[in-house]
Amino acid sequence: MSSVLITGASKGIGRAIAIELSGRGHRVIATARRPETLADLPVDQRLRLDVTDR
Repeated sequence: MSSVLITGASKGIGRAIAIELSGRGHRVIATARRPETLADLPVDQRLRLDVTDR
C-alpha cells in the first residue's frame, strides 16, 4: 500500500481519514500542532507540524 501524510489529523475529517486509511492498510503519518492529540490513532507515525510557523 501507499504512504499517506495527513496534516491536521487531531480532529474532524483529518482524523477520520487517518483512521480509515490506516484500517485499509496504508502507512499513515499523522500530524498536528499538538502531537499528544494523536496518541490514540492507529497510525504508523505521529509528528508535530505547525504550518503557521516558518
